[in-house]
Amino acid sequence: SALDRQLNQDMKIIDSPAFAIVQQTLAGLASQKPEWFPSGFNGIHAVSNPELFAGFDPETARFYLSTVDEMVPGFNPAYALQEALHKIKAGETLTFNNEYAVEMLWHEMMHGITQITAGRLELGKESLEEGVVQAVSRLSYPGLLKALGYPARHQEKIITDGYAYPRTARNIAALIEASNLDRQTVIDLFLQHKTAWKEPFSELLSAGLNIKQDRIG
Repeated sequence: SALDRQLNQDMKIIDSPAFAIVQQTLAGLASQKPEWFPSGFNGIHAVSNPELFAGFDPETARFYLSTVDEMVPGFNPAYALQEALHKIKAGETLTFNNEYAVEMLWHEMMHGITQITAGRLELGKESLEEGVVQAVSRLSYPGLLKALGYPARHQEKIITDGYAYPRTARNIAALIEASNLDRQTVIDLFLQHKTAWKEPFSELLSAGLNIKQDRIG
């Protein structure tokens, strides 16, 4: 309990009754699709933390979403996801920020699914691991939306203009596009190889680029 109190203080967890829809939805998903939660599910928390959009701790199986918009003015991840879930329930159309918040949640879930993790970085720093998880999440998050009963409408813009890890994620997305790779093939590779992704992904990109060059030649 002392460790829990320290963690809550460090993450700046807040009590937000409006966040209940997020907690209930994710708990339902964890029950229906346990393969999406290989570490288990021990709750999702709203946090007043200006240094992150979202987070996942595989040791405690807890998820976190920020309630502040310091990183991108006008984008409050926790509120955007709450609103998205209410809109889906009401049959309303999601905005870019609503859908991006769903993708952001999927990004954290993908850390658990693939077991690809990266250490905490200073703001503005980007790791290859985070960029890869971000790029693959942007390709695959429609599966989460489908489970919620909604089609992806902003995927192409999210792939190119998503907020998190912009340089690395966009570079990887550009490589995938240049290699003319099927998106599902890329997704399947990461789900299969997980933390041992680097060599097979490099080989897949190289093969795709060589095939494309041969066709041009």
